[in-house]
Amino acid sequence: MKVQAVREIIGKFVPDGCVRADLTSAAVMITFFVVSEELFVILNRRTRTLPRHKGEVCFPGGTMDFKDPDLRYTALRELNEEMGISPNEVEVFGSIGNVQTNTGFDITPFVGFINYPYTYEVNEDEVESIIEFPIENIFGDQCERSLISDNEYPVFEFDGDIVFGATARILSDFCNLIAPAIIKE
Repeated sequence: MKVQAVREIIGKFVPDGCVRADLTSAAVMITFFVVSEELFVILNRRTRTLPRHKGEVCFPGGTMDFKDPDLRYTALRELNEEMGISPNEVEVFGSIGNVQTNTGFDITPFVGFINYPYTYEVNEDEVESIIEFPIENIFGDQCERSLISDNEYPVFEFDGDIVFGATARILSDFCNLIAPAIIKE
């Protein structure tokens, strides 16, 4: 089963542990589920009223609060605040490599699985819409995958949604890591 394969891959992955002290620590949760043996990642479109990254497609997440014991807690807290997904209903497999942004963040992506269907309780102040993104499309023709020429960062376009920046880099890293579990032989 694909979930077990992803669990094993992420569980064995050892992030480099390099966190930059000059950047603000943040965490996101790459939350996925399975429908008919196909993996979907949950993304959200931010509202246009937020102070930063208005209307962008992203993973649920945010900066570490002083009360958060660790970044895993931060990712789960933000997932709950933004999308109403209870931390008790997420099986966290581990984390993948950090991504630094030119806006001053060092992002630790965690990977978690939820059962489907899930009834989201969207925080409408932060989240405009939820996007259930089929991972296998990244490896096929359904999703346009390109690189921004200057920095060679990936950009994904699927069904009118454009994923770029740190989110696209995290999604690309995740997909490259789990490719053996996804690509059909």
